[in-house]
Amino acid sequence: MQLGDLLCTQGLIRQDQLDTALREQARSRRFLGDILLTLGFIKEADLYPVLAKSMGIPYLKEIPVSHKFHADGWLEIELVPHLRVATPDPDNLFLHHHWMKTYGRYPDQIFLISSRQLAEVMTPQQSAQETTPDLFKSIMAQALSAQASDVHYVPGVQSCQIHFRVDGVLVLFKTIHREQWLSLCAHIKVLGQLDLAENRRPQDGAFRLMQFPDPIDCRLSIIPTKDGESLVIRLLDPKSVLLGVDHLGLHPYQRDALNRIAQLPSGLFIIAGPTGSGKTTTLYAMLSAMAGQGRNVMTVEQPVEYRLDHIRQTEIHPDVTRFGDALRAILRHDPDVIYVSEIRDAETALTAVRAAMTGHLVLTTLHVTDVRLIARRLEDLGVPTGYLKGVLVGAMAQRLVRRKCCHSGCDLCLGTGYRGRQVVAEIFDQGDDLCHQYEMRPRERMHLIAEAYVQKGVTTQLEIDRVLGKSEFAHVA
Repeated sequence: MQLGDLLCTQGLIRQDQLDTALREQARSRRFLGDILLTLGFIKEADLYPVLAKSMGIPYLKEIPVSHKFHADGWLEIELVPHLRVATPDPDNLFLHHHWMKTYGRYPDQIFLISSRQLAEVMTPQQSAQETTPDLFKSIMAQALSAQASDVHYVPGVQSCQIHFRVDGVLVLFKTIHREQWLSLCAHIKVLGQLDLAENRRPQDGAFRLMQFPDPIDCRLSIIPTKDGESLVIRLLDPKSVLLGVDHLGLHPYQRDALNRIAQLPSGLFIIAGPTGSGKTTTLYAMLSAMAGQGRNVMTVEQPVEYRLDHIRQTEIHPDVTRFGDALRAILRHDPDVIYVSEIRDAETALTAVRAAMTGHLVLTTLHVTDVRLIARRLEDLGVPTGYLKGVLVGAMAQRLVRRKCCHSGCDLCLGTGYRGRQVVAEIFDQGDDLCHQYEMRPRERMHLIAEAYVQKGVTTQLEIDRVLGKSEFAHVA
């Protein structure tokens, strides 16, 4: 039985309270228990025993006097003859990996404790086992080892949780004391050349780490929250966009379609998909192949995520210029190929379409779910009906699904059973009647292509359903 149902059954919350919390969970993607506590629908003393029961482990109501704190966010209760531990996150994959690496086995018993209980026994002296620069370097090294795309610092009242986004999923890495987080946040702000005194407004920055074998470009975002400044670092690996179209993992006919589009003298090519679906990587791979072919390739981006050789990249600063203004300026710079990182307003949409109509190859992205919605979205942005006819030379929608680890449960995949990601895409490059193509060529739709990866053992049906949702084509042979 789910946690919410258990709490309702025991009369600890009402059904209307659960419905409210579930709506907030769908919006914020936070843990249900945290939401119930924040909304004041339940007390911690009532929540955690039920939460522990739903997880199948005991709840440790009081912390024993004899314990050892670990900066990773757990307590060692007893080592000899039995290893017993307590943690607010028993499913933390990094903890499991640490226990196996340190002790060669999992604990004999795991107890659930609350984040508040853990914070109460933490002290800055216990938590600060490394200097701030060394701690930051250690965190970044672990993130790179896990092939994380982002590092999230989530502040609390007395502590700060550090999460890695690995293959599109957030995984808790460790918990540090609040005072240590304040020092770490200041260190990161200095690296990003941000205002140390400003903690009431969002700030964005960037920096490059040179301590690793390859330089790592990092994009930084800070947003004030009730409990302090929340910070996210995006890790940018230049190697991921320099491999070319042939290394994206697409079907051969999809790869050939992209290569054909890249050689066209003019037209509009659009990739659709949500944030984090790999659109930029695909388009950068196409741009990299175009560089040095006697064509003037120019970009308009916000921000410039990767630096590409032999391509002139323009970064938009909203307080200085707009996408439409920059795009019109580029048209006076004799371009052959133009990349616009995203069409987000009417001005950019119209300028991009007109550029494609006047002899330029324009590559761009839209935030819609599949190719059928591209024309409708452009019309919503003010592009007149009929403007796309003869101009739209191709459209693609894509997602990223996690690949099954070939050694399921190993250290490389942190016990998740997944390692790396696979592109799942649908692409149409013959004419601009996308809805008609979508209906006439069902085997090229994203869900059916994804099903083929399941049948080949590349990924799992559970992962496909998580990323794409259920489909009428699911489980089709």
